[in-house]
Amino acid sequence: MFEINLVPDIKAELLKKLRMRNLIIFISIIVGLGAGGVVLVLLGIKTGQDIALSAQDREIQCRSTGPDSKVKCDEKEHGTAIMKVENLNEFLTIQDQMTKIAMINESKSLLSRVFGVLDVILPTGEDRVEISELAVNMTTSTLTFDAQGDSDSQIDYRALEVFKNIVKLSYYDYGRYMRYDEEAGDYVEIPTACIDETVEEGVAYGIYKKGMPGCEAPLLSREQQDLIEGEENGDESEEGEEDEEGEAENQVVEVKILRDYKTLEEKEKYRETENEVDKGQYYFESKCAVYDEEGLFNEEETRNECRISEDGPTIRESSNGRDSSGFLVLRFSSTVTINKSVFLFANKHMRIIGPSRQNVTDSYTQIRNMFTERARDCNPEDPDYEQCMQEVGDGD
Repeated sequence: MFEINLVPDIKAELLKKLRMRNLIIFISIIVGLGAGGVVLVLLGIKTGQDIALSAQDREIQCRSTGPDSKVKCDEKEHGTAIMKVENLNEFLTIQDQMTKIAMINESKSLLSRVFGVLDVILPTGEDRVEISELAVNMTTSTLTFDAQGDSDSQIDYRALEVFKNIVKLSYYDYGRYMRYDEEAGDYVEIPTACIDETVEEGVAYGIYKKGMPGCEAPLLSREQQDLIEGEENGDESEEGEEDEEGEAENQVVEVKILRDYKTLEEKEKYRETENEVDKGQYYFESKCAVYDEEGLFNEEETRNECRISEDGPTIRESSNGRDSSGFLVLRFSSTVTINKSVFLFANKHMRIIGPSRQNVTDSYTQIRNMFTERARDCNPEDPDYEQCMQEVGDGD
């Protein structure tokens, strides 16, 4: 069988080229249409971005400088322009400082607590130590002073030894006075300004001034509470209005709150017992008190937890001298590094406790006779000059 190709080779090659051309044109059209679609999408995105940016520029101007001839602003939508607020610089400065108040309070120190510390660590009675010069460094929390010691036993270095032991055995305590609040359904802290503290026969108490403005609003500020009460009462009540019994609504009642508890059981019982004065429930939450496994107060562990001075006093020098009355005394120079927690403003209701004395430093308003004139050097004309010049031991 024979086949005869009537199409010349050149014609077949031409037809093949034509098919290839048509295919390329078709693909090019498809690619062009796709590119056109992409361009349209990009144009749509660009147009949307321009519209959004224009709206944001308008909002920025409305919030900063307000409307002008080109821009109209809706007060309900944007409010008052920031740049039109009076005293803006002062407002922003105050706002910035407000954010730092808490941090400043946390690191602030109370210099007044120094006298409460000295009142406890300086011996009194038969062994006495008095200060003639005092320097306080709140950065390093150190007390540097020149002092003189005297003992009824005529062994003056004994007063120095007593001083060193008192510092080693002294510790501090702080915490919060709490009251049960019906609205909160739990115990809440009583503001520090509402508490006066006292020590009676060696026992510390807090005197809660109930009824004083701000002392019964732990969840709301006093201004917020007054506003709410004013709205509820139609704001018709006046300050000083008397109740049905004819007593002023803001009458202050002093409630005595025990601060020390010998056992955890005693603390819980006191916490749940209604106070005789106003039938409220109060207690003190200590940050330093430690109780053992049986629930008994452990003074040794409490002392270790909140020791007033880790290293005790450093005695730099000591020598004999004569006080302002001419009596022979021991004069010395000392440096005591106090735990920084003692002076922190954030630690409320601070109390210093020594072997024989304690002082509520936040309520301490009087300074006992702990300062005196500096003792003078020994004089060769003194009848007991040789005794005065004797070498002084450090008491160790």
